[in-house]
Amino acid sequence: MKFQGSRGSYTKTEVLGAGSFGNVYAARSDASGLPVVVAVKVSKEPRLESGRSAVVEALRDEVTQLRQLEGSGNTPRVLDEGEREGHPFFVMERLPGSLRSDLEKMEMGVRLAALAALCDRVAELHELGRVHRDLKPSNVLVDAEQTPPRVLLCDFSTARLLRQTKQSTMSRVGTEDFLPPEAALRVTGDSLGPAWDVYGCGLCAR
Repeated sequence: MKFQGSRGSYTKTEVLGAGSFGNVYAARSDASGLPVVVAVKVSKEPRLESGRSAVVEALRDEVTQLRQLEGSGNTPRVLDEGEREGHPFFVMERLPGSLRSDLEKMEMGVRLAALAALCDRVAELHELGRVHRDLKPSNVLVDAEQTPPRVLLCDFSTARLLRQTKQSTMSRVGTEDFLPPEAALRVTGDSLGPAWDVYGCGLCAR
């Protein structure tokens, strides 16, 4: 499977994951000036000629958020965008591992450093006025070969500005096994904000 973006083409090498809004693939890039190994996220629904697709809108919103956060050191860089058979996609930086695949393999000192870096990334995200709302091990990218480990947050399809969360009633977003207890209730205000992500950080350390 190939993806043609504005800066080059990308060949799928493996499936990394699938969510409510899109599928994520590892790919090799032939684009000049870009990393050879990248990740490609593809919308599960095609772009509509008329009307709006909530899935496509979520992917576009994710790209916008990632571009706004570029330079923060918290998220993978968006490298390219395109469309394949009507399905929008974007290409992003990929780290070699994640907490889901690598945490149990790490030596204790490296593991603690990675979890501390996760807490730092989340705190910085909150300082930038955003809440992730879907923190789980597969959404925490890690390069454990670096010292300290490099950690990035990915999958911003359900992320929101803090001011948006305080104005709305909680909706059931995120992944069932990683939802905070208040997600089962109809609550408003600060329960929608940083506390959601703090709970997710704790579950990532299990």
